[in-house]
Amino acid sequence: MHAGRYSCAFCYNPAGNKVYCANWYCDSIAVIDGTLNSVVTTISVGDEPCALCYNPTDNKVYCANCRSGDVTVIDGANDSVVATVATTIWPFGLCYDVDGDKIYCANLEDDNVTVIDVPLTG
Repeated sequence: MHAGRYSCAFCYNPAGNKVYCANWYCDSIAVIDGTLNSVVTTISVGDEPCALCYNPTDNKVYCANCRSGDVTVIDGANDSVVATVATTIWPFGLCYDVDGDKIYCANLEDDNVTVIDVPLTG
């Protein structure tokens, strides 16, 4: 199966039995059906996606986009972009805090963390 160019991050959505694959050079996320083991759709995101994180509480996928300095929020039910959140330079890692209902985004170049309150939209 070919998911994209320079696949560099994955996360699993158990609500839809889907795997999300970040494709750095394609500025996209490939959505893989976990039953069929095939790409079912591709979602355009910001420049150079490099990290993914799943929020099971709201069925959302978060994608850190290094070059564009933002995080794309994807609805896990219909695989559509519902929001884009600005960060600082080179967001490079994501983590979901289930107790605080927040996404933490490590920003590599600025040596800081952006805290995203969820849910945003959708």
